[in-house]
Amino acid sequence: MEKNIPIHLQEMIFGSSDSSISRQIAKLEKAGTIIKIAPRLYTSNLEDSPEEIVRRNLFSILGKLYPDALLSHRSAFEFQPTSTNQIFITYKHTRKAKLPGITINFLEGTKPLDNDNPISGELYVSNRERAFLENL
Repeated sequence: MEKNIPIHLQEMIFGSSDSSISRQIAKLEKAGTIIKIAPRLYTSNLEDSPEEIVRRNLFSILGKLYPDALLSHRSAFEFQPTSTNQIFITYKHTRKAKLPGITINFLEGTKPLDNDNPISGELYVSNRERAFLENL
């Protein structure tokens, strides 16, 4: 029997490995109630551009899609994307990923330390000393 867990139409809706939630998301997308703006990322905001939506919700997106990610390097000081729409994250691998309007630069490194600060979901920011070392 399928669980009937309602999806609340918040601005950001995240894909799930739970099949009942995935089916609900598929139904909402088919009905035109939500749109997919990136893998595992949907929105009920049909008025604003995907770039605006991602920028407004960037930290919650990163904290949800990339658990134990660390806002690092210059992003640890600026708390926003660069003028060229880049953000820097320490994570378990080095690569680039794109979200609408933002390029995420993943740099392989250690998980958040005890003195790194949580900022949204499972997203952390480098502590001051670590951020200075990353920027040398």
